[in-house]
This record gives sequence, C-alpha cells and structure tokens, in this order.
Amino acid sequence: MAPFSKNTGRASALLGGMQMFTGGVASVLVNLVKTRAVLPMTSLMFCFAFLSFLILRKSDITRKFFIVKKAISGTVYANKSV
Repeated sequence: MAPFSKNTGRASALLGGMQMFTGGVASVLVNLVKTRAVLPMTSLMFCFAFLSFLILRKSDITRKFFIVKKAISGTVYANKSV
C-alpha cells in the first residue's frame, strides 16, 4: 500500500474486490471438475500464485516501492533516471 499514500482506501477496496472475484472464479473452476480429489484445487492455487508472481515481477508498482525503500534507507543511486 506504500505507493498509494493518497488513495489508500480505494486501493484497499480494489484489492479486496479483486480477491473476492478471484475466489469466486476459482470456486467455479474447481466445481467444474467433478471429482473429490485435492489435485484440482491445489493446481488452481499454484496457477493463481504463479500468475500473481509474474504480475508482481512485471509491475511498475514494485519498482516504485523498492525505489522508495532505498530512498528511505539512504542508498545512493548510480542511475538517476530511475
């Protein structure tokens, strides 16, 4: 939530809504598989976790967060364009 200092409430609401939507989609997808095994749910959890990881790695938000974190800690930048 650090990059959203002005709109923290909106960012939190959006994040909560996305989590609820994803949970609903996951429950429908798992229900489509007509089995009582644990494998469909664990596979879907792994896929969503991996997708979240990829989105986080490519997002601009994490880059800004680490820039703020380094600026707070007093790290000097070699590249000022970041």
